[in-house]
Amino acid sequence: MLLPRTYNTIRRLVDEAFLRIECSARVVAEIESSTTLAAAVADRFGSTILPESAARVLADTHAVNLSRIVEPEIEAPLALCLSGHLPLSVPAQAVKAILLELVAEMRGNRRT
Repeated sequence: MLLPRTYNTIRRLVDEAFLRIECSARVVAEIESSTTLAAAVADRFGSTILPESAARVLADTHAVNLSRIVEPEIEAPLALCLSGHLPLSVPAQAVKAILLELVAEMRGNRRT
């Protein structure tokens, strides 16, 4: 498997997921650069685990197969960071409102 180094958030989440199912990944290379990682996967040097958005970009530009991981579930925490002393522009306010609405919808879907 091709993965970033252990200090990378995605790598940490992948390692934790493998531990939960009492397995370990056979990492053959640690690659930091997303461009190099994409090229290595496209050239069939190995497989990797990416966020869905990054995997779709990879699939759009390279002949690779995507498979969704259902179990174990891997989730990455996100944070919306705002200036503590500068006001948001009108477009930034709109983006914030949309993001908060999407988060509220996602939370609602989890409860059902």
